[in-house]
Amino acid sequence: QNQEGNHFGMFGRYNIGLDYELAKNQSLSGTLAFGLRSFDRDQILNSSSFLNGALLNSSIRDISSIDRSNSMDANVDYIRTFKPGQEWSVSTQFSQNKLINNFDSDLLNISNEILSRQKNINDNLNTEITVQSDYVSPIGKKQQIEFGAKGVFRTVESEFEYLLANPTGSFSSDARNPSGYLNYSQNVMAAYASYLFSTKKKFNFKL
Repeated sequence: QNQEGNHFGMFGRYNIGLDYELAKNQSLSGTLAFGLRSFDRDQILNSSSFLNGALLNSSIRDISSIDRSNSMDANVDYIRTFKPGQEWSVSTQFSQNKLINNFDSDLLNISNEILSRQKNINDNLNTEITVQSDYVSPIGKKQQIEFGAKGVFRTVESEFEYLLANPTGSFSSDARNPSGYLNYSQNVMAAYASYLFSTKKKFNFKL
């Protein structure tokens, strides 16, 4: 076997953030990030079989593959302070990642004539949303309450397909590798509450 190939890669991430004071006791902040990854390959694979030094057959496979992803992350946070020790906050986050992993393969003879073609299509989309809110407040000088809630909502979509074709015909599904589609959702929600009590001897008890 003999193989030749070229690889093309590109990676990057870009971020921007903003903080804004709505009032003396209120603030708003946010960040936005974009990510990029691209890794494409072109390969030529030569395969030959011999018996007692005599050539039995030879084939060439021309493969082009695409492996790319684009991501986005956004955060927005709000904080309000009512008095020292008393605060309410809200946090939100949105994340999305799109993945593409495809390849095209042509099988050729030693005369560079196409014998058959193969294609794989694989697209994925992952999304996640997070929302959280917390509140903390003192009760007198030695007590404190805190409670909050959080929700995480995820979805995953994946679609893949294997296709075959003759040298000049159109592509059709590969019966040996059936196509598929995945649609997955997950919702997780939780809440909490706590109580803190401090004694005169500086012992803290938390429930």
